Amino acid sequence: MSSLRGNPNYYCPKLISYGDTITEGIYHIHSRFSRTINLQNGNILLSIVNQDIGKGPFNIILHYFDLREIHSLIVLQNVIIINKIPFQLHEDLKYHSKITFQNAKVDKLYENLNFVESFLAEQSPEKSLSFLFNEKRETFFATTFERAFLQRIKQGIEYMQKGTLENLKKGIAWIKGCGFGLTPSGDDFLAGLLSGLYVKHEIKGNDLSEVRKLIYTYAQGENFISNSFLTSAYKGLFNERFKNFIMSLFQKNHEQLMSHVESLLDVGATSGADTLVGFIFAWKKAGELWL
Repeated sequence: MSSLRGNPNYYCPKLISYGDTITEGIYHIHSRFSRTINLQNGNILLSIVNQDIGKGPFNIILHYFDLREIHSLIVLQNVIIINKIPFQLHEDLKYHSKITFQNAKVDKLYENLNFVESFLAEQSPEKSLSFLFNEKRETFFATTFERAFLQRIKQGIEYMQKGTLENLKKGIAWIKGCGFGLTPSGDDFLAGLLSGLYVKHEIKGNDLSEVRKLIYTYAQGENFISNSFLTSAYKGLFNERFKNFIMSLFQKNHEQLMSHVESLLDVGATSGADTLVGFIFAWKKAGELWL
């Protein structure tokens, strides 16, 4: 890298943002994608991402650094070292993933939740869990595997809606790890459900801590990345896209709300949509049901 510094086309790598849950340690590559590199230290996940992915509780964003070249990451108290290049962790670069609801106006909340549900029921990706809001979408699941997946999710939801903690456990067992992608649809749904219940707890003041803890405990499985997302959702830590979406639920501006919903739908093939379905489910179908 140092040999490039005299090159007029060379731009010095720059740290743009780092999440507030980043923990000291030596991290090893877990998985690589075109816009994201996931790194692992024990049960802790960090992700180095392109700026278009956005800020997050465990995201690091750099400028002028080819993600394909990253092979090592060390996090110390006030510095991160990537490929032996140090970046100082200044406080003004830290992304804060918590949401303060103190001044949130709830008069538009349920209207906006209904609006989002209606949108998901018509416009979300075909293979997403939006069939839970619109049975006509079940026709998108045609193969034997897809029909089995659909029936498994529906069975899990049926258990959850019976309203007892024992049936909630059965529902989670049917749903977790079920589906497509790096983070299966069922896991994304459960992360969205935990996020929705967290916000509901904060806004309405109902104590949902026992229900949330049970869901979190039983939702964890063998998928390291899913488990990291579930932990964030349980603790009420949100990435930039989801945080913007939640805050727009309290505003009158439907255009802005739609913009944030569409931003989430761009996450993965169905991950964003499935997380949103779980979030809406927490408000429309669940929550106090299990108290």
